[in-house]
Amino acid sequence: MNQSRKPMWILVAGVFLLSAVVVRFARWMALKKSLLDIPNERSSHKFPVPRLGGAAFMPVVLLAVCLLAPQEALPVGVFAAFLGGAIALYAVSLVDDFLPLSTTVRFAVQFAAAGGVLFAIWHSWPVESPAGVWHLASGLPPGWKPSGLEADLRLLTSDL
Repeated sequence: MNQSRKPMWILVAGVFLLSAVVVRFARWMALKKSLLDIPNERSSHKFPVPRLGGAAFMPVVLLAVCLLAPQEALPVGVFAAFLGGAIALYAVSLVDDFLPLSTTVRFAVQFAAAGGVLFAIWHSWPVESPAGVWHLASGLPPGWKPSGLEADLRLLTSDL
């Protein structure tokens, strides 16, 4: 195993274990306090399930993303929009665990979070740049040059 990759695996395992412990504790607390999600017509479950799983899991994941994400992975604005959107989604979900919110409120926050990330991406990588919309849509890294089949596909789709 490459020695430079070993610490990353240790960190990932640590995040996994911490998430498992925190979610287990949240489940225990939800059952103790009778914080159960009772199924309705929109539910994906048929029996009551404990709430707070996401409330326990998300802070661990967001902390891991902040600590482990390579500095150069995303422009600062895009990372800030992603983090802000994730925190907004976390907050609305946490509130919804205690005081049920309407689907309109939850959808508005989800729409704003997704829109904020898309807006940040659009302004971080203008269409005219080498990493413009083509790279964003394809998920390819900036500086990637098409060759072979990719070049043919780019020519075919250039008029779309």
